[in-house]
Amino acid sequence: EQFTVKSARWILSEDPNERKDSLWIWGLFKEPLYPFLLLQMEIDEIALPGEEKDSIMPFKLFAQINHRRENGEVILSPNTDLKIKKKETV
Repeated sequence: EQFTVKSARWILSEDPNERKDSLWIWGLFKEPLYPFLLLQMEIDEIALPGEEKDSIMPFKLFAQINHRRENGEVILSPNTDLKIKKKETV
């Protein structure tokens, strides 16, 4: 089953735990000063097959992808963990 991405965004970060860092344009051309690509995707509800009309509620995916430059090309790390956050109404 496919899912629908409602929204997505990415930022380059020097330190994913420090939300105040900013992007220096030179980080795009030299060895990355910002070695982390932070990706966030908001996924719409996913209908499950069957007559019960069950579904997976909307959720957000988060990834922290390491990257580097090699021979002038950007290489993304092939091993990245996806983290899921879901909204809960209390």
